[in-house]
Amino acid sequence: MKKYNFLVFLTFCIIFISSVFSISKTNYKCGMSSEGIYHTRPGNELCKGKNVEKFFVEKYNKTVTFSEDTSQRVCIEGVENYSQLNMNRYINNKKNIADNYKKIDATCTMVACVELVNYYAKHVYNIEIEDTPEEMCLAIWNKCYSKGFTTKNHGTRSGMVNNCVSKAFDMYGIPRHGNTEWFYLLRKTKNSIDKNQPVLLDLVDHSTVAKGYTTYKYSYSKTVKYGFLNIKRKTVTVEGTENFLIVNDGWLYDGPEYESLFPVSYIGSTLDGMQICLTPSD
Repeated sequence: MKKYNFLVFLTFCIIFISSVFSISKTNYKCGMSSEGIYHTRPGNELCKGKNVEKFFVEKYNKTVTFSEDTSQRVCIEGVENYSQLNMNRYINNKKNIADNYKKIDATCTMVACVELVNYYAKHVYNIEIEDTPEEMCLAIWNKCYSKGFTTKNHGTRSGMVNNCVSKAFDMYGIPRHGNTEWFYLLRKTKNSIDKNQPVLLDLVDHSTVAKGYTTYKYSYSKTVKYGFLNIKRKTVTVEGTENFLIVNDGWLYDGPEYESLFPVSYIGSTLDGMQICLTPSD
């Protein structure tokens, strides 16, 4: 009986240690940036600033070195990056909402819609829009809320994001509509970018605008065992590449310097029927 209990205990220890090791091997999320980018669902963090370094260090090891291969960088010019925090303040001030518990704050889909509308109006259809981005965001939020597409502080469900895009385009005379794409997201996103067509990329809990893609090269030292009974050891250099989507995600600040990088590897690992890419199409 004691032997049986010991075997059960030993098995439990092995399973526990294996699970801990597995978690530590795969836990290379980017986390919160100094600018306050945050994402609650595992696997959907955006790399930003020093978080690019954090991504490589946690995925590989502390000896890793990396640099962007600018020859592989493709990015659409003219896609404005607006601060969601500023948009939130504007909307709540206009609606005279002072209570923190009642404030409208989950507006990332509306902010992304404003960016898409302004880009296509100016760079594709030569449509002049007199409203400021803040006024546009408020108008789009009002319309989408009245239609039941979004909520006051719980955001927009994935299945309703395309409706918000379509409604925003319609409001400002853009002859396009939001088309929900659930599969082959990377290929379709890159194809749109190659045609100078930014898309709304919904990362499960956060809407962004994908406007480009790029590649980083990396290398690091690794000790490997070899020979009889793996007694001998030597240090080898491991080299490779990581691909990223370039997205607008100005949570606190506006401007192109606050663009973020989304690891392409997360698209395959986190596609659970909730990630979508909205491709504006004729």
